[in-house]
Amino acid sequence: MLVRGRWFITTREGIDVGPYDTRELAETDAKHIALMLEDIDDPRMAGVFIREFARRSRGPSKRRTAVP
Repeated sequence: MLVRGRWFITTREGIDVGPYDTRELAETDAKHIALMLEDIDDPRMAGVFIREFARRSRGPSKRRTAVP
């Protein structure tokens, strides 16, 4: 979803991840999250994973803006 020019991922668990500068970066991370959640059936564990993913994606090594 786009909010004030920034992109966010909204998961089936109702957790928003972002912001991302481009739709492409958000879609890439959305695919990564979906792949990692394929084998997680427990909604609480899925929530823990998503929140940890979001926390780690805020670190300096995470590419959140497009690289020229």
